[in-house]
Amino acid sequence: MNPDDLKKLKVTGSCAMGNLQDADLRGMDLRCVNLLATNLSGANLSGVDLRNANLSGANLRNANLSGANLSEVNLQVGIFRHEYMMDDELCADWIYHEANLRGANLKGANLSGALLNEANLEGANLQDANLTNTNFSEAILSEANLEGALLAGTIFQDTQMPDGEFCDDLMTV
Repeated sequence: MNPDDLKKLKVTGSCAMGNLQDADLRGMDLRCVNLLATNLSGANLSGVDLRNANLSGANLRNANLSGANLSEVNLQVGIFRHEYMMDDELCADWIYHEANLRGANLKGANLSGALLNEANLEGANLQDANLTNTNFSEAILSEANLEGALLAGTIFQDTQMPDGEFCDDLMTV
């Protein structure tokens, strides 16, 4: 962890591309903060309010997010690849990188409306989490615990499910 990055986060509400590995951020109010591409691996984010935060490209591997509020959080980053013309209209292709939530403790977390396309949630604890209207398209959920999770409106497409099987067709719960 870089102490200057933690200070910057507390003072400015931004720590884009910072290093907060193993940081203890328990109970902090991080609503609307910019944590773009920040290393939060192993960080303690339990009880943290991350509503509307930008966690695009953040590394959350083995982070503790138990009881955290991640509603409307952005966990996906688009990197501009190229633009082209189609039918006299300017179009662009984007490459999306997955959020790394492998092994994260998200027990009771509010992830309602989160975009978790291509996210790696292998072995994550999502027990009792609010996953209402969450998009898990192309995500990896193998060995994830979804016991008691609220799944109304949740989208699974081309998703590796907790049992290791793939849900190839669009499935909305």
